[in-house]
Amino acid sequence: MTSVFGNENGGSSTPDSPADPVHTAGRPTAHCGHRPDRTPGSGAIPESSAMSDQTTTIRQVLADHGRLSAAVDSLGDADSLFDAGLSSHAAVNVMLALEDHFDVEFPERFLKRATFDSVASLQDALTEILA
Repeated sequence: MTSVFGNENGGSSTPDSPADPVHTAGRPTAHCGHRPDRTPGSGAIPESSAMSDQTTTIRQVLADHGRLSAAVDSLGDADSLFDAGLSSHAAVNVMLALEDHFDVEFPERFLKRATFDSVASLQDALTEILA
């Protein structure tokens, strides 16, 4: 069986690491992932500025929770976070921190390795969730 963030052994990409199952126990699976009190398109912040702020937040969350072997500032937006040392366990911690910060929940369709592969993929997911 292949785990959400790992390999066929159910864990991260290194063979000796323990399995890090991704679970959503206690979390609503039908949640649409956006804040019901947020009106799309409202707010005075230009979209490019909001995206820049989101990218800054994503990078800060990665620095705080990603346990990367490389400095977040040294990575490009499209660089693989998993190649930079992000484990499946740390990816879950990043997701939870982003959910807390943006007051959202990642819908089930985003609970896959590709969502957490880069700053750009996290930005794309958050843009869709917050829309």
